[in-house]
Amino acid sequence: EVRDEEIIRSGQAIAGAMKARREAVGLSMNALSQKAGISVQSVSFIETAVNSPSLSTFLRICHALEIDPDVLLREALRNQKG
Repeated sequence: EVRDEEIIRSGQAIAGAMKARREAVGLSMNALSQKAGISVQSVSFIETAVNSPSLSTFLRICHALEIDPDVLLREALRNQKG
């Protein structure tokens, strides 16, 4: 059984991986929002784990960040474990 705390930590790890990737490729939040077709506020809320993206939004962000979704998830979970 997955506990709520684990879900929250995983969400935070994914949010952190998205932000790290955005910064690594040199995009501002505004530039990412334009490339992904979402609002700057949405980018901010997703990167700070205030909101979780829908699957379609997650895929759009990954496409905008030029990273395969599975790679981003693996990086996030690897960083979460330490």
